[in-house]
Amino acid sequence: MKKQIFSLAIFTSALVSAQIYAPAGSTIGTTVNPTSANIGIGTNNPLSTLEVAGHAIFSDIVSSGSNSWRFHTPDDGRKTLHIAFRSAYDTDYSNWEWDKAFIINGENGNAMVQGKLEAKEIKVTLTPTADFVFEEDYALPKLEEVEKHIKEKKHLPEIASAKEMEKEGVNVGEFQIKLLQKIEELTLYTIEQNKLIKEQQKRIEKLENNSKLKK
Repeated sequence: MKKQIFSLAIFTSALVSAQIYAPAGSTIGTTVNPTSANIGIGTNNPLSTLEVAGHAIFSDIVSSGSNSWRFHTPDDGRKTLHIAFRSAYDTDYSNWEWDKAFIINGENGNAMVQGKLEAKEIKVTLTPTADFVFEEDYALPKLEEVEKHIKEKKHLPEIASAKEMEKEGVNVGEFQIKLLQKIEELTLYTIEQNKLIKEQQKRIEKLENNSKLKK
């Protein structure tokens, strides 16, 4: 792998006259004798085995060692970058764990993780939000209709069923907005119920007062 990288560095220097530090005390171009075994392109102080100060193009990259990674671009026309892990080096790549790869799609900007995704924070930007529920012309579903739908379908209106989610997956952004819509509808139901409770309380107090007066 180092020999391949070194050959690539020589070829690149011939084309763009970049500064290159090479190992074993050799020099290329306008550089001086290196103080380490690191190779640098466009830098006077390479801090890694290979450091490129500027743009670089690679068809595939394979890291070495017992914990190996491969950055792979398929040859079947897909505009994707696959990043896969291999616990032991495999020269023919047949045992690389592509089913657990992280895939970046260069055509639509999407990324796919074939496994679990863990993050400290995820920000989803999607419009419109669910605040339309609070508009005066919003047709709030009647609770009787919601109850009927739940009894028949076994899930909330406008929310996909469990079977649909298992089959089609869930768009996190759209799903969060739908959940917010249901929370806002529930808030409106609660406000209306609170008004009814207060009105009923006033009627009860009025009846109690009338009963006391009659006595």
